Amino acid sequence: MRWLRSSLLCALACVVLARAVPAAEEATIRVTNWSAGLVLGYRWGSGVLEYRGEEHPFRVRGFSALDLGVSRQALTGKVSNLDSLAEFDGVYTMFSAGGPWGENILEKSGVVVHLDSDIAGIEAKLGFDWVSFTLE
Repeated sequence: MRWLRSSLLCALACVVLARAVPAAEEATIRVTNWSAGLVLGYRWGSGVLEYRGEEHPFRVRGFSALDLGVSRQALTGKVSNLDSLAEFDGVYTMFSAGGPWGENILEKSGVVVHLDSDIAGIEAKLGFDWVSFTLE
């Protein structure tokens, strides 16, 4: 009987805590960037983060390893696990294989950016990208 009472109290505490901690909001993102590489690559561009009903412009800068080609990308997607706007700024990492088309997933300290791309140009890669987003 004692374990039942303890289990019920524990379950009640979990429900109360789950309601007290607000869930991280999901934001939408649009990015346009260009990249060029010959073994080492460079990426630059701009984008807009829509978070809590407001649009926030940002700059994109980045480097990649084992990159070959030139491309222009138009990307759209979602940002998850974003508790505040300040968490968006920073350097994200991504592993790429094949090319920049399809889905790209970038991660930084729990914040995850899922991007779907539409490219123009030719680019082949097998390596890591480091992409910096800086709010303006």
